[in-house]
Amino acid sequence: MDAPKAKGDQMSIEISSEIAEGKYSNAVLIHQSKTEIVLDFVNTCPVPGHPRARVASRVILNPIHAKKLAYILQDSIRNYEKQFGDLEGDFSSDQEIIFTGPVAKA
Repeated sequence: MDAPKAKGDQMSIEISSEIAEGKYSNAVLIHQSKTEIVLDFVNTCPVPGHPRARVASRVILNPIHAKKLAYILQDSIRNYEKQFGDLEGDFSSDQEIIFTGPVAKA
């Protein structure tokens, strides 16, 4: 696969039907090392007989791409709020849905 070209060139991006279905997540575990940021998206919805939460998807980024993602997400939220109104809630980093810690072992 060729690397993306200079800005302005178009790239064709394919997505399999399995990936296109997506995964539901209502929590994220964020881990970091010197060379990578690991985002474990978790579904904490209880299932009868299975009290444990499961990682629905793991995304591993280098720190530069993680920082770019953070800026893009902030911009997307601003655009969302312009169109649909302000999101309300406590968005502090110590909320239960956001965790930080050492990299999880599989």
